[in-house]
Amino acid sequence: MLELARAYDVDGLHFDYIRYPNGHACYCDGCRQRFERDRGIRLARWPEDARTGPHAAAFGDWRREQITRLVRAVSQEAHRIKPAIKVSAAVFGNWKSARQVVGQDALAWVDAGYLDFVCPMNYEPEDLEFAELLRQQVEAVNHRIPCYAGIGAHTLSGPEQLVRQIQLARELGAEGFVLFSLTEKLAVRFLPPLRLGVTAAPPRSRSGAS
Repeated sequence: MLELARAYDVDGLHFDYIRYPNGHACYCDGCRQRFERDRGIRLARWPEDARTGPHAAAFGDWRREQITRLVRAVSQEAHRIKPAIKVSAAVFGNWKSARQVVGQDALAWVDAGYLDFVCPMNYEPEDLEFAELLRQQVEAVNHRIPCYAGIGAHTLSGPEQLVRQIQLARELGAEGFVLFSLTEKLAVRFLPPLRLGVTAAPPRSRSGAS
């Protein structure tokens, strides 16, 4: 990522899949050795002591830090190389769960200033669930950086529902939205109707008009 910032005229760097794959990763021998070294301890039972035992909280913090330190290192160095560059991340919609399960601490990245904007992946087929996730995110970010609501077009019933979720994003205070993912269905069925209203450009003023 930093090579791109150094060698090319890019405007931004975007993190995707910046997390562990699931709650079972990673409990390899290398992680055990590094955790014990960093905390100055020896675990009698591995991985039980780190999963649910006396060192579970400390291991959770350590595990999150393995992801956060990459975000921190890239963000700080990228901004040193190009002060105007934008560093962003696509993150899971449920921030509390993601923090615990996959070590993705999105709010901490916002709080620390590592991100210039955040794209929560609220890929919910139900409008109420989509709105509730976004409401929590907008409140947590509190407009310190832009929050661009990720909308999962692949989960929606049609362009009418996509329009509803775009409108919800605007009503709830998101600074924009991101659609996932670019498929033929999205390009042919979903995008053209948006131009008829919800994303229509404002009419140009005629010469001499106020």
